[in-house]
Amino acid sequence: MPDALDSQLPTFLLADYLSQRQAAILSTWHLSCENDPALPTGASLTKEEFYDHIPELLNALGHRLRRQPGATAVTAQRGREHGRHRWHKGYPLGEILGEFAHLHNTLVGELRTFQDVHPTLDPDDLLVVHNLLNHLIHESIGESVSQYSLLQKLEAASRAEELQQALDQLRQLDRQRGDLLRMASHDLYSSFGAIQGAAFILDQPEISEEERTEMLQMLQRNFPKITALLTRLMDLARLEAGQESLRIETFDGAAVLRDLLESLQPLADERGLFLHGEGPLELPMESDPVKVYRVAQNLVLNALKYTETGGVSIRWTAENANFWTMSVQDSGPGLSPRSAALLAEPDDDSSAPSRIFPSEALPHPSQGEGIGLYIVKRLCALLNASMRVETRRGVGTLFQIRLPRRYEKGGA
Repeated sequence: MPDALDSQLPTFLLADYLSQRQAAILSTWHLSCENDPALPTGASLTKEEFYDHIPELLNALGHRLRRQPGATAVTAQRGREHGRHRWHKGYPLGEILGEFAHLHNTLVGELRTFQDVHPTLDPDDLLVVHNLLNHLIHESIGESVSQYSLLQKLEAASRAEELQQALDQLRQLDRQRGDLLRMASHDLYSSFGAIQGAAFILDQPEISEEERTEMLQMLQRNFPKITALLTRLMDLARLEAGQESLRIETFDGAAVLRDLLESLQPLADERGLFLHGEGPLELPMESDPVKVYRVAQNLVLNALKYTETGGVSIRWTAENANFWTMSVQDSGPGLSPRSAALLAEPDDDSSAPSRIFPSEALPHPSQGEGIGLYIVKRLCALLNASMRVETRRGVGTLFQIRLPRRYEKGGA
């Protein structure tokens, strides 16, 4: 505790003076920063946010003027905290320095007033006080800038890591797209090979009527396969090129799905599979009926194509006024790990979430299964829909799509 003699020292007198004037100092500093057009960020802060740790910094200055132990450490800590606060408030470094410059000028002005109030003080003592004041401001600036720089480096490192992860995802996506196109090329090659072989045999003069019939049936089987695959590849190309957009209109989603079931029932009957639909009679929405139909069509077609026994069920339900859910369940062999990974991998331009639970997935992909599923994924991104997939080897696959019931007119 200072004695009576200490209390008359210039540093002690100044400490008392600054303590009494703290509210005025803060107000003057705030006003000078407000009037500086080079410091726009502070205008968005409340007074309390703007002051932040500066009152404590001024208190620490008073402690140092009174030579109290630990004051230097407090100054450093408050300087770092102030730099951290300004960083989180979105300050550029130049504005932090500009605010400290105004604070320094405000304190220098108070020091001049202090000299006027105490004209008999020794100039050497005042020089000591002035140097201490400068040292405090420079130390506070150094700590604030140091903390700001540290946070800047941490953010840069975090961004670099995020960019690397995004780059890795893009590379993985490119590899998976390459696999997808290779599978499609293999399917096309196989179908064209079968057609070429059938055409060659049909061209032989000694061919029997039974062989002719067999070759014609082979052609009839392979031409639709090629047409369907080329159509899917063209759909995928348009989606990849960003040539698809939403055409929003009011329609009944339940009616769209019932129409799909009716159109695919002959295929299910041909394969000896059941095809069930379940949901409310009406499901009004404002969306793109063609895109919704294509999502359901690709899922159901894929399920019917690779399911050998049992069948496929499609269910729809209104979650609330804003969202609805469509589920497609099959009793097929389950997805291959490659197709599962393709669905789980985020698109480079999609914000729609996708979750997959590949329990006991097939070790090898079924031929061509990935094209339709990848189209579904891209359509979900376009529709701002989320996709959840559960697949189990020998049991089947469940696709659950959650879609908005309302969009802005003209697209999502």
